[in-house]
Amino acid sequence: MERLATSKPHRVFLSCPAFGVPRAAESGDITFAISGDYFARKHAAHALVPAIGKKVMDLGSNVERAMAFKWVSSDLILRLRFLLPILSQTQLSLNHPVDIHLDWLGTRWS
Repeated sequence: MERLATSKPHRVFLSCPAFGVPRAAESGDITFAISGDYFARKHAAHALVPAIGKKVMDLGSNVERAMAFKWVSSDLILRLRFLLPILSQTQLSLNHPVDIHLDWLGTRWS
């Protein structure tokens, strides 16, 4: 797909997945991971940050990096969403309650 996009002049391929919960999208607090052509990344970052998001992570010129970063971070978040209720219930059963706040996951367990 990258070769097809760059086969004609003045076109580049960027990978730019977004990170954030729906509440963050409404308030414009989304974080982007961007990879691709250097100058295109800079132009896209300046267009995205004030308009849609609050931060852009520059991951270099390899377009596969941004999507790999998104997959790994999504997997980590899914694992945390699975493990945290189990850990919370374990601590509650030991009579040691703990209040877990994870706003960046968009969840709260107590």
